[in-house]
Amino acid sequence: MTIKLKLKTADFEIEFEGDPKIFTKDIMDVLSKLDSVEAQSNGEKPKAKKDQIKDPKLSSLSTNTIASKLGCNSGSDLVMAAAAYLGIVEGKPTFTRQEITTQMRSAHSYFKETYTTGNLSTSLKRLSKSRLNLTGKDTYSLPTAEKASLESRLGSA
Repeated sequence: MTIKLKLKTADFEIEFEGDPKIFTKDIMDVLSKLDSVEAQSNGEKPKAKKDQIKDPKLSSLSTNTIASKLGCNSGSDLVMAAAAYLGIVEGKPTFTRQEITTQMRSAHSYFKETYTTGNLSTSLKRLSKSRLNLTGKDTYSLPTAEKASLESRLGSA
């Protein structure tokens, strides 16, 4: 079975024909990024969309609280807690390595200095193969499925 999609906007045209699994995993991420790319092409900064958080309780979480709810016990876990904060609470479609580092440091109960030395590069490289999208040089985003999974875990924890 294949799926077909053709989408045109004023600035973009996307055509896809292929396996539904690839569509839901990869193409949906592309579609979710179009808004930020379009805003950047118009000279605007991408707008955070806090009003689009599915569970309003999530909007008040700190990185430290997210780390607690996710049971963080490693640098990679804390990277994901920081990414969850940036992608879900702040509503950022993309975020930089520096923003991740800043949020990791804000989780005082979980942060260790060794997490940001050479270990951060290793964690980001490993996570960008599975749980984070590498969207540019030192720029990341949460894949749609990962974001939904984190929202569910944080909302039920």
